[in-house]
Amino acid sequence: MSDLLKMKKIAQEIQQAVSELDEPYRVIAFRVFLENVTRQPEAQTRVKPNSINDDRPVKLTPENNESVDDISARINRTAHPEISLLKTAKDRALFILKIVKDEAGRDGLQPSQITQVLDQVFRLKVTQYAISMALGTETKFVDRKPVSGVGGKAYVYRIMAPGEEYLEKIIKEANQNGP
Repeated sequence: MSDLLKMKKIAQEIQQAVSELDEPYRVIAFRVFLENVTRQPEAQTRVKPNSINDDRPVKLTPENNESVDDISARINRTAHPEISLLKTAKDRALFILKIVKDEAGRDGLQPSQITQVLDQVFRLKVTQYAISMALGTETKFVDRKPVSGVGGKAYVYRIMAPGEEYLEKIIKEANQNGP
């Protein structure tokens, strides 16, 4: 396949990925995705934080940039029918963070990874933008750490104990009220 055909296919995939966004965001997201795809990879090294509360960006490395396919393969979809009771992006994102932590041994994901797990494992469509907006304001439920790598800055969200308690409460209420 020629380079031109590859780029055309990539552009179509990017256009499809951002199609749900409102117009000004769609154009911006398209440009960012396209720049990220065409940019040459930089050397990626890990920056060791000085303390637990250090907010310096952590550069992506193989150990903290595990494939979503690998993570998804460790999640048993049939063991979690309660996800169908969760209706908001926030609730679904918290649920994914919890089961990925418990079942896949991975503490923290980026919004794009949460979206991919929801899609690949549970066949639920939630946009990356919705996940980012939902988790970005929930500082009492998640810990948000900046990461950097190829493509700029992003955040990794890790569920905290209050988030797990909230999730248990929401699932219990949803089970009592029914679908």
